Amino acid sequence: MPPFCKLMPLLAMVTLCSAESHYAYLASAGHGEHAGLFLTEFNVETGQLEIAEKVAPAPHPFFLQLTATGSHLLAAYNLERGTAEPGYVVSYDIDPRTKKLQKRSQAETHGKLPLHLDLRPQGNALVVANYQTPTVSSVQVHSDGSLTASNRPQILAGSSIHPQRQAHSFPHSISFHPSGTLAYACDRGSDRIYSYRYTEEGLVPTDPPYLSVRPGSGPRHMAFHPDEKRAYVVNEIGGSVTTFSIDATTGSISEGPSYPLVPGTFHGENYSAEIALHPNSNYLYATNRGHDSISVFRVGNAAALEPIQNIPCGGQHPRYFAIDPTGKWLLCSNRHTDSVSIFSIDQVSGLLTATDKQLSIPAPLHLVFIR
Repeated sequence: MPPFCKLMPLLAMVTLCSAESHYAYLASAGHGEHAGLFLTEFNVETGQLEIAEKVAPAPHPFFLQLTATGSHLLAAYNLERGTAEPGYVVSYDIDPRTKKLQKRSQAETHGKLPLHLDLRPQGNALVVANYQTPTVSSVQVHSDGSLTASNRPQILAGSSIHPQRQAHSFPHSISFHPSGTLAYACDRGSDRIYSYRYTEEGLVPTDPPYLSVRPGSGPRHMAFHPDEKRAYVVNEIGGSVTTFSIDATTGSISEGPSYPLVPGTFHGENYSAEIALHPNSNYLYATNRGHDSISVFRVGNAAALEPIQNIPCGGQHPRYFAIDPTGKWLLCSNRHTDSVSIFSIDQVSGLLTATDKQLSIPAPLHLVFIR
């Protein structure tokens, strides 16, 4: 039996949340029995990641979030291209003892291929980016974990200079500002960042409704600084990260300098993917598919970033990564090599060190740690 199919003994499931372990849900885009949501155990002393058991057999899970209380898991399901079925978000009750999942509610996203969702800091709503349609929408999250979809999806439009990847709008993410009053959508296809005000009835465009960024950059995902005035965007096509300043009163966003994510000596095909700040906000990490690496930046007091490292990701196609709750480890999902690579994080310098620890699992995608 392959290692990713082995289950932990029942006793281990009863003794969850020991001092040395954290637990996380991991989405797999494998086929058949290998697709679904898996509960994993991560040892924060050794850096070892292991599968506990499969907790939801649903096909094509893509992006995950935990509710503010940690009592429910939210999952966006990425249906196959060309299907007539709309995308949807599912909420699961989390068993507080075993961490097993029980489906609670489901809501349509008013679009197809929901690639990204984000939970409002207040915990009562999420926003979803539908890549294929292209639309963004909101879903109310009630205290019992049930979901109610908004009937006011926002349709995006536009194109840019790349003939294949920017022929039309491709919203790749939408993220709440830390205040919870604003949300920003990165549209890879139009080279725009759209801004919205959140209301219980749905998303409302700001005035102006978007910012046009450098042509051909392809904005993909966004990370906010906790000061609420700065944001960082990873550019999929341009292979760079751009800094932005935000006026939380008006919702306006201004483009700052951009920094390359891969060495100038690399001339192959690359599509940068994920971005996140370290919990201490002093370091920024981003992944590169094609160059298959992780880039590290030091974050200063102003908008500027300082590149300090570019390290191989330990596999191919690093679509997502997660930093564990202690801030000591980075776990990188390498989709094309069916592995999750583990890196230690130096707490003083922010630099990554590759370890010999890897989890084998088909087509790993998003991973979230249980609080």
